[in-house]
Amino acid sequence: MLKLLFASLLTASSTLATADTAPKPALLPSNTCLVTPVATTPLFQIETNGLGQIKGHVDTRMAIQSNGAWTYTQTKAGKVQRTEVGCLSRVQLATLKSALASATWKTSQAQGHCEAIAMDYKEYSYLGNPMLRTELCDGQIIDNATRKAIADARAITNKLVK
Repeated sequence: MLKLLFASLLTASSTLATADTAPKPALLPSNTCLVTPVATTPLFQIETNGLGQIKGHVDTRMAIQSNGAWTYTQTKAGKVQRTEVGCLSRVQLATLKSALASATWKTSQAQGHCEAIAMDYKEYSYLGNPMLRTELCDGQIIDNATRKAIADARAITNKLVK
């Protein structure tokens, strides 16, 4: 019995030694962005701003740079409440760039629309240019390519900040 225990320990220790001394593959960084706010024109930006009817409304801004660096900021009454920064993965950045490149940013106006009063609006910017502003009951019909691009972009950005 003692010989069996010793043999199994010897086998386990040689297996561990082999695993520790085996060459390990080089790990490549998932992306190459710098996680610092960059003073350049964002690739894509989503802003949600209050229209003044709600006291204490929290405005948000998600800006993504062309290298994948992102900054999320929440402000309330003009004062920064929260800031987060990070990097998109290469896959996320490629998906975002592809989605945004396919957007046409075209809208048409519906014949009728609801009468509810919007409390805030969202503004989408691409390459530093405001491309689309949406709010409750604005009567805009967004073309399918743009709607899909925004949905794909939001699927990425919604996972970044908890």
